Amino acid sequence: MQLPKSWSDIDGLGKLSIAILFLSGVFHIPCFAMSDLPWEDPRSFRKPILFGLSTSVTLWSLLTVLQSFKPNRIDRGIGRLLSISLVIEVALITLQPWRGQESHFNQKGFLNQAIETGMLFWIVIASSLIFIWTARSMSRDELPMLSPEMRLALRAGMVFLSISCLLGFAISGMGQWLAANGNPPELFAPRGVLKFPHGSTLHAIQTLAVLAWLCQMLKIPNSVQVIWFAIFAHAFWLAYSLIQTFRGRDRAELDSLGIALIGLTFAASMMVALRVLQRTRTVLAYRAPRA
Repeated sequence: MQLPKSWSDIDGLGKLSIAILFLSGVFHIPCFAMSDLPWEDPRSFRKPILFGLSTSVTLWSLLTVLQSFKPNRIDRGIGRLLSISLVIEVALITLQPWRGQESHFNQKGFLNQAIETGMLFWIVIASSLIFIWTARSMSRDELPMLSPEMRLALRAGMVFLSISCLLGFAISGMGQWLAANGNPPELFAPRGVLKFPHGSTLHAIQTLAVLAWLCQMLKIPNSVQVIWFAIFAHAFWLAYSLIQTFRGRDRAELDSLGIALIGLTFAASMMVALRVLQRTRTVLAYRAPRA
């Protein structure tokens, strides 16, 4: 699979949805700069920026995966449903800061409750499609035109994305429970940041796919092994985020277990980097003009 080709294979509604999400994220950067609210304030333009940019690349990746499946007569409609659901969900999140309201864990008044219910409805639809596509990607008959390293990268990326979705529902439910008991909905006492595990491997599908594409371009030997090292790096990082959060520790509050998991993440990442750099040097040396 060539990454540049993936854009041309996406239908018009998918391209429009990706563009709307991306431009929304970019548009809110100067809006935040002109605001007097700090980045972490739940009413700031932080979430329109992050959700716009993050969801745009996620939707692009998912529609690319859809194009890699064996053709199915309902795929076009499913892809459109995913695009619509993500655009509406992000639009509702974006609406709240403009109203001076928190985007999540906000049950104050009928309108806020309706918006939060709407966000939940559309993200359930999008997540359900992601779960279905993840299961579908595991079939031996699917992703037939992809190289082994790209097939492994997309399958692992879909699994990590599904885990992120499940963690999103878990922290949402936990946040609502914490808020109902008068506690900060974003913290697992005393200092665990609930959004940390949700975001830790949210974009593994992009990093793994880009790495697989790079392996193809450089013709790295045993490239499936390189992808596995990257998968291990993501898995160790996910484990670190979960353990830190649910032990009530801040992201940078290290102990021996945290240091060990970060060390494993770094070691697996370095194995990937060394293989890529080694092959890059070989390719550049081969292409260098001879005297």
